[in-house]
Amino acid sequence: MKESRGKWLENQHVRRFAANFAEFPEGELCASEHPDFLLTTPNRVIGIEHTRYINGDLSRYENVENIALRFASQSYERLGLPPVEVHVHWSFHDKVVKRTMQQFVNAFSRFVSTHLPAAGDEVTIRYPHWAWRHMPPEVDSVTISRRRTMTENFWVPTRGGSVPTLEPANLREIIEKKERKLPTYRQSCAEVWLLIVANGFEPSTHCDLAPEVERVKFKTDFDRVFFLHHFGGFVTELHTESTGMRL
Repeated sequence: MKESRGKWLENQHVRRFAANFAEFPEGELCASEHPDFLLTTPNRVIGIEHTRYINGDLSRYENVENIALRFASQSYERLGLPPVEVHVHWSFHDKVVKRTMQQFVNAFSRFVSTHLPAAGDEVTIRYPHWAWRHMPPEVDSVTISRRRTMTENFWVPTRGGSVPTLEPANLREIIEKKERKLPTYRQSCAEVWLLIVANGFEPSTHCDLAPEVERVKFKTDFDRVFFLHHFGGFVTELHTESTGMRL
C-alpha cells in the first residue's frame, strides 16, 4: 500500500510539472522504475527521475499526525456519512502523540460528524466560533467542505510556521545522491532530467529557494534539473554544467 501511495504521489508531481513547465515536450509519459518516468517524444526518449525535498526533523511529528488524521477519517467513514473535505490546522501547544491517539481519533471524527455543513457548503471553525471549545485540544481550527462532486473523503493536515530556505548546498546534496544511479538510468534513455519536488502541503515540505540558487551553476551529469513547488505550481530550472562524464 505504501509503495502504491508513493507511485501515486510521483505521478501527481510529474503531471503537475508537465502542466506548469511551458517547454515540457509533447509525447507519451509512462511510469517506469529506473528512472521513474519515461517520456517518449517523436525524436527522443527522456527519462525523468523524481525525488522529494523533506525536512526530516519536522516529518517525524507529521507522521503521527497523519496517521491520527487517517484513522479519524476512517472512523468517520464507518458512520456512513457523506464524504467531506477536511482541512486541519494543528495546535502549536498540544500535539497528537501515540499514547492519546485513539482518544483523538474518536473525538475528532465525532466532532466532524456533528458539525457538517449543508451540501455544497463549507464551515470553518476556529476561535471565536461557538463550536471552537468543543474541538480536541490538538486542533487549532478546521474547515469542513461538502462539495457536491465529492465521492470520497479528503482530510488534510496543516501546521503554520516559518518557511525554511533551501540553499544551494541542500540542492547539491539532493542532486549528488541521485547521480549515483545515472548509468542505470541511461540504459533506458539518452537524456535524463531530475525533478526535485517540494510538496508544499506539509510543513516538512515547505521551503523557499534562496536567492543564491539563481546565481549558482550546479555541476551534474543530469541533462537538466528542475525544482517544482507542487502546491504553488511553480517550476524553476536550475543552472547546470556537465562534469564531463556524461555518456
